[in-house]
Amino acid sequence: MQDGDSALAAKAAPVLVLYDETEKSEAKGNAAQAELKIPALRSDAVVVASASGSSAYRSGGGVNAGIILSLVIDDSVVARDDSFEGTSSNIGFRSSASHTFYLAANKPAAIRAKVDHYGTGSADNEDTKVSLSVIAIAARKP
Repeated sequence: MQDGDSALAAKAAPVLVLYDETEKSEAKGNAAQAELKIPALRSDAVVVASASGSSAYRSGGGVNAGIILSLVIDDSVVARDDSFEGTSSNIGFRSSASHTFYLAANKPAAIRAKVDHYGTGSADNEDTKVSLSVIAIAARKP
């Protein structure tokens, strides 16, 4: 296919979105979790899962505070990211992670994003938030 033919190819084979959801959760404390369940789809799919999280440490005199964000698919951790500060007394933490995977037809999947406190001082974290977005696009193996 020549370079100018890419728009034509997109029109001939449009992307078919099979599942598209976002879940958000907030907690006053130091942990939050969001979960989405992809039902058994009639077609194979490429799934993109993205999560972001935040929390704040405002207790002053803090040592070793932070968050860790985990992205979990069917009880297996597939991606993690953390935000950590060793000496700050008042700080906000942000973290994000994503994972792309192939999902066979007729197989459901549970996807969870969770933010946990990370470090000894982080038990006092507050205003914890997490957002999880999942999109499944129809796929076909050659």
